[in-house]
Amino acid sequence: MIFKRKPKRAKAQTKVHKKYFSLMLVPSYTSGKTRSVRISLRTIYTAVAVLPVLLAIVFVLHWHSELAQQTVDDFFVSLESAIEAYYHLHEVSEQQQTELIEDVNLLQGEISEEQSRILNTYQQQRQNYIDNLMSIWTHAESLESRLREYENSRQEMIGELGESAHIAVVSNMLNNTFQSQLTLMYTLENLEGFSEQVWAEIEEQNQVVQLLSYYPEEIQLDSAEEVASNLVDYIEMLEIALQEQNQLFVELRQQIIDAEPHIRRDRYGPHALQWSHVSRVMPRNTPIQITDVRTRITYNIISFSHGNHADVFPATAADTAAFRRTLAGGNWTWDTRPVWVHLNGQVIAASINAMPHGGGGQRNGNNMNGHVCLHFRGSRTHNGSIAHERDHQNSITAAYRANF
Repeated sequence: MIFKRKPKRAKAQTKVHKKYFSLMLVPSYTSGKTRSVRISLRTIYTAVAVLPVLLAIVFVLHWHSELAQQTVDDFFVSLESAIEAYYHLHEVSEQQQTELIEDVNLLQGEISEEQSRILNTYQQQRQNYIDNLMSIWTHAESLESRLREYENSRQEMIGELGESAHIAVVSNMLNNTFQSQLTLMYTLENLEGFSEQVWAEIEEQNQVVQLLSYYPEEIQLDSAEEVASNLVDYIEMLEIALQEQNQLFVELRQQIIDAEPHIRRDRYGPHALQWSHVSRVMPRNTPIQITDVRTRITYNIISFSHGNHADVFPATAADTAAFRRTLAGGNWTWDTRPVWVHLNGQVIAASINAMPHGGGGQRNGNNMNGHVCLHFRGSRTHNGSIAHERDHQNSITAAYRANF
């Protein structure tokens, strides 16, 4: 397709109105020509319309700038005040911080002292508790030791009685003692069983008592309290056992006291030996010791004849003087006297008269003329006097029964 250019229309011949404003300018000195500047009316109208707005804007901006300046000035004043306040507050803060640090240090010191005091108090209380526990333990050991001593003494007493069981009186005592102590021994056996049970419980509790001596800081008090409770029970049991054992001991001691004269007589004398036996063992012409039962004065005699009885005389003048001191007023008498004859480690009950007879003068310068008669169980007089023999036998009995 071919487009054809349309022909231009002829401009209408209308009246032309000016649409600009001509402003003559000062002619140029160089060229001498004048210039004119054309300003569009629309521009002028626009400028006239805009100018009040611009002026208003400028005024508002100026007012805002003064306000902003005042605000800035006020801000800087406030900032300076704030800075001054800050520095003042900083100084006060540093002072308060220093005081606070001092207070904190003081408080920490007081807390440390209080903690130390509490710790020391706790450790002291704990140590006191452990000391008390050890004291209980020591008391228990002491009671056990006393029980062992009682039992050892009891066994020694029984052994001592047993050694003299051949004596009829002692044998009867042993039988009676055995019967009377059966109940107490049964009680002690039960206590011993209970003791073993309690002791096993104590040993099972982490061996607290043993640890006390080595690691006291590792012991829990509740464990120690449990051990203490068991130890107290154990001590109560030991005290009961001590009472029972003491009763056994008292009974045995009384038995020993009752049996002592029989045991002593059997062991040491005096023995009531027959003259038929004594005559064979008593030496002749050898000093033999005599003890007067009533006065306990001792002197020596010498036996020279063994017939129906022993004929004897004081060994020396000193022995004669001692012999006479046993007599009332030192006067010689036919009255019999109970004596003990010390022979071959034995004490033999005998009887002696105190009337020298038979003549023969002094012997060994003993200041006594003649001899006296010494009688034993079963001996006879020379003249067969029944009354005199009875007196001698009664004196022998008195010597046998006397407390040696």
